[in-house]
Amino acid sequence: MNILSVFKEYVILAACIVVSLNLLALNDAHQIRDIRSAAIVVVCKLQEQLDLIPNIFTLRQENRILRERNVHLANEVNLLREAKLENVRLRRLLGLKDRPVFTYVSANVIGKNHQPMRTTITLDVGERDGVKPNMAVVSDAGLIGRVVATSDGYAVAQILLHKDSRVSVQIERERVDGILY
Repeated sequence: MNILSVFKEYVILAACIVVSLNLLALNDAHQIRDIRSAAIVVVCKLQEQLDLIPNIFTLRQENRILRERNVHLANEVNLLREAKLENVRLRRLLGLKDRPVFTYVSANVIGKNHQPMRTTITLDVGERDGVKPNMAVVSDAGLIGRVVATSDGYAVAQILLHKDSRVSVQIERERVDGILY
């Protein structure tokens, strides 16, 4: 028995669909454009739904990569723990004091001065919150500036873009000291 005779109807249907899609793609009439737009919407919605079904091969590969990364990070954590313990022992042997622990005060910026080279910000915390002049102003990205004036409930901070701003810095890799201004 010939395989084409068994699936003759399916082969004819597939050929008709291919010919129809080619005619739709090559025709630029207004009605065809509307049909094409509707078809694109349907196909995109279907594709969005199919994309939600995870590909098992991709998941296996991603799982393997994540396991390797996990092993690498666990090894790095162990090395860092050992380095920390060694650091503590060496500091004790050398008689070095522990580094100070800083307390942070959360604040909102309630005002900005945008004068060129005299950039400052006003914060909604002040002396009653424990803020004093020359305290550092930091964010999650690092140092922003320093407090230059305080009142009971407000503080004015000079940010690093201010023309009079100077900060002692150290390049982490080379351990070279300098002044940022």
